[in-house]
Amino acid sequence: MNALLEQFLLESRDLIAEATRDLLALERTPDDGALIVGVFRAFHTLKGSSGVFGIQPMTRMLHAAEDILAAIRDGRAATGPDLTDALLESLDQTARWLDELEASEALPADADATAAALIGRLHGDGGIDTARPDAPMAGDLDIFTGDERASVLDAVHGQPAGTGVFRIAYRPDPRCFFNGDDPLKLLAGLPGLAALRISAREGWPALDSLDPFQCHLDIDALVLGDESAVRHAFRLVADQVTIAAIDPAALSPQPSPLPSPIAGAGDVVGAVLEEQRRLLATPDVPPGEVAGRWGSAAAAAANALRHEGRGGTADALAAALALAQDRLDPKPLAEALERAMRDRLASGKDLAASLPSQQPSSQQPSSQQASSRSLRVEEQRVDRLFALVGEMIVAKNTLGWLAGRTAEAADPSGIVRPLRDLHALVERLTRDMHDAVVRIRTVPVGQVFDRFPRLVRDLSLRLGKPADLAIEGEATSADKTVVDALFEPLMHLIRNSLDHGVERPEERRARGKPDRATVVLRAFHANDRLVVEISDDGGGIDLAAVGRKAVLAGVLDEAQLALLTDAEVAALIFAPGLSTMEETSDLSGRGVGMSAVRMAIERIGGSVGIRTLRHRGTTISLELPLTLALLRIVTVSARGRRFGAPLDDVAETIRLPDSHIQRIRGRRAFTWRDQVVPLHPLGRLLELPEEPGQGQRRGDGDDRLVLVVRTGGGVFGLEVDGIGDRLEVALRPMDGLLANIPAYLGTTLQGNGGVLLILNLKELPP
Repeated sequence: MNALLEQFLLESRDLIAEATRDLLALERTPDDGALIVGVFRAFHTLKGSSGVFGIQPMTRMLHAAEDILAAIRDGRAATGPDLTDALLESLDQTARWLDELEASEALPADADATAAALIGRLHGDGGIDTARPDAPMAGDLDIFTGDERASVLDAVHGQPAGTGVFRIAYRPDPRCFFNGDDPLKLLAGLPGLAALRISAREGWPALDSLDPFQCHLDIDALVLGDESAVRHAFRLVADQVTIAAIDPAALSPQPSPLPSPIAGAGDVVGAVLEEQRRLLATPDVPPGEVAGRWGSAAAAAANALRHEGRGGTADALAAALALAQDRLDPKPLAEALERAMRDRLASGKDLAASLPSQQPSSQQPSSQQASSRSLRVEEQRVDRLFALVGEMIVAKNTLGWLAGRTAEAADPSGIVRPLRDLHALVERLTRDMHDAVVRIRTVPVGQVFDRFPRLVRDLSLRLGKPADLAIEGEATSADKTVVDALFEPLMHLIRNSLDHGVERPEERRARGKPDRATVVLRAFHANDRLVVEISDDGGGIDLAAVGRKAVLAGVLDEAQLALLTDAEVAALIFAPGLSTMEETSDLSGRGVGMSAVRMAIERIGGSVGIRTLRHRGTTISLELPLTLALLRIVTVSARGRRFGAPLDDVAETIRLPDSHIQRIRGRRAFTWRDQVVPLHPLGRLLELPEEPGQGQRRGDGDDRLVLVVRTGGGVFGLEVDGIGDRLEVALRPMDGLLANIPAYLGTTLQGNGGVLLILNLKELPP
């Protein structure tokens, strides 16, 4: 990609984030002049930059938005929800076009039609007479006659090599004379002026109504020379001028046609999803193939969706598969797949579809932000360094393994100490290098948090539930992978807070609450973990309703429900297929979203908690690791196989005598710290085949080795055959079809070169 285009893409995305943030703030304080100027400046810069690269549809659309903002700035119009919607949509479309440019360096074939539709919406929804009809954009040469263009082309041939041709579109401010500007004098002193067109902006008014102190001119020019000199000449009226470099060949009476946009590849993802839908609809499936066919269809569809960046939808399919298997009915999975296909087709209209491209960095207006120095680092370079750290960790573990093997030799005294010293040195270097890499990858959670004011604003208007979003702790930092993984779970939770939790204004008034609800998004560090909380002051969760729904959905029975605490009942909302909504909407009510949240958070080693008070509100807590770079594990063995267990989930390792094991309702359990804990053998949970003679090797009186595992759903004991070393390892997540195996977090390389599977302890209990 051209280096200038790459810089344009980076700067344009920053401007989109800045304009989005300021627009949302302007809606709350419409009289803030600094915000109006900030939004106008961002749109103007975006328009000018797009004109330099000849991106005509983008330039036309942004120019229309700029005219409306100029009317607001001049007091000829006022902001409102419809106008803000139209301006935000223009930013969304700009972001989508930037993605197209990055992928193929060309806009899609329908860009002109899209721009025209948005221009119509800007003028229609805004309802504003800008008093400035669309001027020709800077790259448009049709305003000049063929003779004028030919004379400029002849003049170019007589210029030194490197001389540029620039198209100037100068729209003086109507009150420019009061600002000390003289447009004609400025043009008279412009070096390299080759062609000039001056026209009345709206046609001349009657002489008796003509205001001689207002400027009614539109000025278009072609200039030869150096770009920096041309821009310097207009430096004092930069917000009124668009300057674009043009190809001299375009001055020819019959310019060569521009290359057409590269046609995109076929919709491979759509074809994959359609094939899985057909697979699920196939009649007369042999009973032995049912489970495998459902799992295959869900895995293929989920991987295709993840390839397209739709991780939340893929998680919803996984939750639907679990529900289908529980009910022995493919209908939940088929319905989830149909929704995924419909949502994908409608993604251009989805409220959240445009949010990932926006990356605002603060809730404060840009004019109030202190500038910060930052270094942009290509992600590929950081990933390469990250991979080197993983290899160094493997080397460290190899040294430890060799040292252990050497210690078993006949005369190890001469080599063991140097090996152990070298191992200690490599361990120290590895830790230092890891810390350095983590600092490079560490980013503030504000990068994700600041995408949500737009979502809350749009959803609250759509639902008729006025709400404000308060953000706290946006400077709290964590690994970039962890922060990026937060977006979709937080989007689901905020949607649920507004759709389920927040009451309508009349209900809030009846309960003595203000009409406007408050949703709080908060982040902080606790015990070397990142904690993110989403709180609302809504109606809270009706625990009785949750219990009834859980029994009806078959999640548990009445007897089991009676034994649960209030906190455990509230946590049932994360079960697949459970929803307290009586009606399904396009936002929620299907019982899939909260389950997908839990699965997404647990996939990166986190946990979910919930606190609620009826009519007071609900708080959902996400606890996550600060980094996924290194994972502390303990190695365990079961039925002759070795695995890794994350130490963050292990509360204690104990030796459990057989006499302490009891049978409760036909299942084994033991007492640990005044609570009854179920006991599960790891080999049986993983369905591992027993080794010959394994039963005889362990006597009934032998102690059992048990890991006491603490998860969001409670505590359980994991019986293993052996407990080995504690290690720090570089976790490599499962990918492809293996990514959907819930029992494993990923893999790592051992010191002897073998692959070690890392268990996902939260998913092991039946």
